[in-house]
Amino acid sequence: MEDWLSKINESAAVYGWSERQTIFYALPKLTGLAKKWYDGLTSVKFSWIEWQEKLLEAFPCDENYGDILWEMLNLDCITHGIYDFNIKMNVQGARFEKPEQVLNYFRNIPSKSNNETFVTRRLQLDTREHPWTLNQKYFKPVRVNGLELTGYVDFGSECTLISEDSCHKLGLSLSSQNLPLLRGFGNNAIVPAGKVSIRIIVDLVDVELTAYVVSSSLLPTDVLIGQSLTEISTVRAYKTDKELTLYQVTANKTNTIILKPSKCAIIKKDTIVEVKSVPEYTGQVSSDPTPIMTEDINVDPEIAGDVKHQLIKLLNQNRDCFALSSNELGKTEVTENANKAQ
Repeated sequence: MEDWLSKINESAAVYGWSERQTIFYALPKLTGLAKKWYDGLTSVKFSWIEWQEKLLEAFPCDENYGDILWEMLNLDCITHGIYDFNIKMNVQGARFEKPEQVLNYFRNIPSKSNNETFVTRRLQLDTREHPWTLNQKYFKPVRVNGLELTGYVDFGSECTLISEDSCHKLGLSLSSQNLPLLRGFGNNAIVPAGKVSIRIIVDLVDVELTAYVVSSSLLPTDVLIGQSLTEISTVRAYKTDKELTLYQVTANKTNTIILKPSKCAIIKKDTIVEVKSVPEYTGQVSSDPTPIMTEDINVDPEIAGDVKHQLIKLLNQNRDCFALSSNELGKTEVTENANKAQ
């Protein structure tokens, strides 16, 4: 009724209606219950102001104040009342869709403690832009305890994280002993819901590790793969501008040397830096060869995917025994081989 009366008053102002004209044009427009109410009146000798008062009294606003308050309870109202700058920025950056998600985030914010253990994450899965707009090469199909999930490789994260929803799908039991604080969700620290031991397969890597469980609303991917996997001594990363492949090599520390810069240098693009070896070494050196991928070899298409994965894993574990090109065969001056054509 308030909206209808407002439109009548606006029309009266636009067309210059007098009070009598306004009443003449407005009242015949009443319909339904309002018309029945009008027809039942014993007198119609009222001014326009009195008509408005009677109409509002007869047809008050039927809005429920509970509904009004619920509509007001949106994320903007919630974040406006947060005085901690870091928490406020993190909530706004996460772009939660429901107040329940914000409440769940608040419940995971730990109270201050003198025995905090910090596990930092470089990557903030920034939901201000949809997470899947990040560099696609870091997103990987992974297999956790035999279940196909989606993972994200974060070389800056000190730990591996898994979402609560994924844990429920896997039926994992969470341990709550010696849980650290996880920093990197904005500038805040949260306590994980627990930790689990999992077997994870990503690309050519197959390892068992501990993963910390966090709310699915805070982790827009099933698994975040951190340094607990990427920093394993036998794990290597083959990376280009469009491709990232993780693979494992056989541990062989006897043939490994460390290269360090001979002096301080500013590293720029295509900069040559003088290095020294630790321990001292003179001779040829080579880096790990590129991993052997499925497309590099001819495999019967009817062979199951798990069998192909095991084959590729075996080839890369013994990568020094296989060559993809003549350049990888190397050469020697110890002996000569003479081939005489007949």
